[in-house]
Amino acid sequence: MKKAIIIFLAVFCALKGYSQNAFKPLENTETLKKGVKITAEKTSSLTTSFKQEKHISILTKPLKSAGKMYFKKPDLLKWAYISPYNYAIIFKEERIIINDEGKVSNFDLSSSKSFMEINQIMMNSVSGNILQEDQFDIDYLSSPEQYLAKMKPKSEQMKSYITSIEVFIDKVDFTVSKIKLNEKNGDFTEIDFYDKKLNAKVSDAVFQAQ
Repeated sequence: MKKAIIIFLAVFCALKGYSQNAFKPLENTETLKKGVKITAEKTSSLTTSFKQEKHISILTKPLKSAGKMYFKKPDLLKWAYISPYNYAIIFKEERIIINDEGKVSNFDLSSSKSFMEINQIMMNSVSGNILQEDQFDIDYLSSPEQYLAKMKPKSEQMKSYITSIEVFIDKVDFTVSKIKLNEKNGDFTEIDFYDKKLNAKVSDAVFQAQ
């Protein structure tokens, strides 16, 4: 379970390349919120590649990994790591299934509030429902190509392991292009999404443990 939580947290983010200095406070958030809402309503599935970097204070270099992510409404989600190892995390029917290079285990999401909260964040991120102002205090910023939502959790439970989440949203299609998760201990993880395919056919077989 401990390894799964570490991998699970590390699922949030990759390659640097977005200068936050280019972002300025967003005065009017109507266009952003409307665009995100419409995209969320129209998205029935999402397939995307991702690159991830986990920055740990005791290590001189970040831990890098890569893979593919699959989402299908209403609640199917799979993170399939292909580098540097084969590891899959599947969310299905209120359970989390982990395939660690052929060794399969599963847990009831309700058995861990932390898992449930992180799962909800991940699901909202890929489905387009990430701007949850009832759960986060959010500062909105804008650059020529992207929006940036800096989100601080209101839940005391979430505050115990996450200080903030930074969500980068593409201005062209209003999909999430990058997320940065800042942990309480100063470590952080980044994930960068690319080659995104919206509403392409995704078989239910993708979400099997094999």
